[in-house]
Amino acid sequence: MGIKALTYPVPEHANNLAWSLGGITAVAFVILLVTGIYITQFYAPIPEDANQSVRDLVTDVWLGSFARALHFWAAQAMFVLALLHLLRVFFHASYKKPREGNWVVGAAMFLLTFLAVFTGTVLKWDQEGYEARIHNLDVAELLGGAGIWFTDKLTDRISILLRLFNAHVVIVPGLIVLLFVWHALLIKRHRIPRIPRSRCRPSSRPSRSPPTSGAWPHSDSSCSGCCRCSACWCRPWSDQRRSKGSRSPVRCGCSGGSSRWRNGSGSHPSHGSSRASSD
Repeated sequence: MGIKALTYPVPEHANNLAWSLGGITAVAFVILLVTGIYITQFYAPIPEDANQSVRDLVTDVWLGSFARALHFWAAQAMFVLALLHLLRVFFHASYKKPREGNWVVGAAMFLLTFLAVFTGTVLKWDQEGYEARIHNLDVAELLGGAGIWFTDKLTDRISILLRLFNAHVVIVPGLIVLLFVWHALLIKRHRIPRIPRSRCRPSSRPSRSPPTSGAWPHSDSSCSGCCRCSACWCRPWSDQRRSKGSRSPVRCGCSGGSSRWRNGSGSHPSHGSSRASSD
């Protein structure tokens, strides 16, 4: 199997930046892993030495300042790109059946990305990190008994900083990797969805009368011939009530749409009225 097990065909419409946000997010995650491994060699997850080890990393370690800056901006980029990726999937309705499970997996990965950014902020152990730790305790209080892991009450031997460090470098990245593999396998199984059609295609039949004001959503099959969108807005030609059994003409409100008749015959109602007048 190997890496080829994750390959899948990419349609033409997906060869652009908007549909590549997920892949760019994965690249940012790889950069975080590489720079994080390097930074970890010089970081001391002890409250007394944590902040000083960060300062020494920037000033005394070869490429330490560059690695820390790249790690920081890659984290910001991953968070923003993951958010944009979720928004793209939502607005293109790519989360719908049969991809609901993959949407949940992606949302869980975004939550883990937020946790990684949060724990990384605490690890600096400066003023910003201390304030982030205060928020950490507030969240623990909201969670009640389940939030004891986020406090010092879990154990007296291991500090909260060391446990957040373990979560930042082991637990959270490990879960992201597992969910990423699952995410990729689901994409391979369900394929990349088609791009939604947002424009209506006009029919060959020309319109015979302009629509009036007042529209209601209509998704009847009678409009399936005039447009290809998922939902059709049809307008009545007249606001007057019609007797039961009369032909009720409706016009598609989409741009370039054509008329459809609800009587099922497709004939113009004026034909019937002309016959009635001639009689």
